[in-house]
Amino acid sequence: MNPNATVARLVPGPGNQLPAINLSLGSPLVLGRQGSDCLIIDDPNLSRRHAVLWNQDGTWWVRDEGSLNGTFVNGDPIRESALEDGAVVNFGGTIEFRLEVNSHLPLGPESSAFQSRFFCLGLQPVAGGRSFFLRRNLTIVGRNVTSDIVLDEPRVSGIHARIERANGRTSIMDSGSRNGTVVNGETIRRTDLNPGDEVIFGDHAFRVKRTFFPTRFLTNGLVGAAFLLVLAVLLPALFRTGTNGVERLWTREMYMAQVSESLVEAVRACDDEPRNTEVARAQFAVAQRSLVAADILPLDEGTDTDLREAFLQVSVDHRVARELNGREIFALYESLDTPPVASGSELGNDAEPETETAKNTTPAGEESEPQVVAFDLDVELSLLVAQFGIDTRRRPIPEQMRVEVARFIEFWTGPRRGFTERTIRRSGVHLDMIKNQMRQHRLPEVFAYLPFIESGYQTSITSSAKARGLWQFMPSTGRNYGLRVDDEVDERTDPEKSTVAACQYIESLLNMFGPNAFLCAVAAYNKGENGMARCLKQYGDWRSTWKFWDVVGKDSGCLKPETVEYVPRFLAAAIVMRRSEVFGLAMD
Repeated sequence: MNPNATVARLVPGPGNQLPAINLSLGSPLVLGRQGSDCLIIDDPNLSRRHAVLWNQDGTWWVRDEGSLNGTFVNGDPIRESALEDGAVVNFGGTIEFRLEVNSHLPLGPESSAFQSRFFCLGLQPVAGGRSFFLRRNLTIVGRNVTSDIVLDEPRVSGIHARIERANGRTSIMDSGSRNGTVVNGETIRRTDLNPGDEVIFGDHAFRVKRTFFPTRFLTNGLVGAAFLLVLAVLLPALFRTGTNGVERLWTREMYMAQVSESLVEAVRACDDEPRNTEVARAQFAVAQRSLVAADILPLDEGTDTDLREAFLQVSVDHRVARELNGREIFALYESLDTPPVASGSELGNDAEPETETAKNTTPAGEESEPQVVAFDLDVELSLLVAQFGIDTRRRPIPEQMRVEVARFIEFWTGPRRGFTERTIRRSGVHLDMIKNQMRQHRLPEVFAYLPFIESGYQTSITSSAKARGLWQFMPSTGRNYGLRVDDEVDERTDPEKSTVAACQYIESLLNMFGPNAFLCAVAAYNKGENGMARCLKQYGDWRSTWKFWDVVGKDSGCLKPETVEYVPRFLAAAIVMRRSEVFGLAMD
């Protein structure tokens, strides 16, 4: 069967003025609001890269690409779903299509459209002008400046046509243009292109020609061969990396500077009135992780004697000594395990947020009014970041962080409320175990909410990229952190084993970016540690408390929108789960 033949199409639903969209076996179809690699649908409810459709072993699939307003199949929100003939697919809540599968295509020999995999076709203007090489797997033709071939002429639509290259074939599909696409004198919906064909977009006529310009297949092959040659020369150097293959971005001197900074913050938190126990504990934990990374403490952090000696070694720093004012740092650390005695209104800031009607003042015999649960976003964010040793009284929350987290709280409790309710119910089976593992690894418990946005707390879910389990590990990452992943056993689906591996991976990320850079670790979980490291080297300041937002604020394009949104999505999910009763979401 011709891989570029139209084997299915998306038929617009009632009130949808868009044309039908043809689907082929050749290449996945990406839908979104902006970008040169997708079918653009200009609707404000769609994300820039909203969803992708593809055929796998005869079955059509759709996957949401982390869109803001979601993708729905037969009315249910999905992350990834198989589609049956007649399925209703809704993008962003407003764009609706019905899938029609054509099961009567003839099977036969491939047509003459088969071309060389090594050299691409070209478009040569009939009346003179610029020629174009069809080198990409997907080439967009239109008037929009984001198109690959820009034809600035009124009869050409914004997105006029798509030219796809797959399996040695090149095909062209009209994208519902106003004036149509003509091949060899006939208006087409989709057809193969061959050398010598004439193609007309509006009033622009081109001749299809053979070229000696290399395809990306050939170029990538040559680059790959060169890379393997360089790899063979540099292979020994590649093993000189940090824990579990994650190369550290920090130096030993930076870790020691962080120890001093964390101990100063811990002492200040202990001296606060009331004592800020949560921040103090978190800063001591940051100091301990930094001492391990600097090779002052063993990997298991050693005995109390080891820790006392390490703290004494650092407390000679004049900044730490000034804050201590003659006290012993280890004694202050131990005092955090002794709960303070509260009298009157002198309660520590570790207490859960009170309700607006926390005290029962209703006289006996009278029916009390229902309690209204108080919710303050600044308080919730302060409690979250306190787990990482950040005191927002001294280091105010960035305004962009506050705005984005508020937006995604509305997202999780509004358009995605059904998903949130199901996820919270599923989390009850695993959450205590995950939090316990976080405590054993001295990691902030807030990381226990990361599976909310990764897997919805589903242990066997598998993405199209082959990531699997609660923590959506790729096979190679799972093996790097001690999981067995082969044809017989896949421990990525084991909740406890995969959680231990996730803790080790998060520890490695904190070692790489600095033990106080928790938001960078979260972003790297989505972007990858190497990509995040490049952004920080270019735009970050290792001393900054809010490194991630510093990079975002540069508006450099180093971080993709998906990663920029990933962090506030996570923080919002953590707040919604911690305070589920505020939003009427039951945890049981």
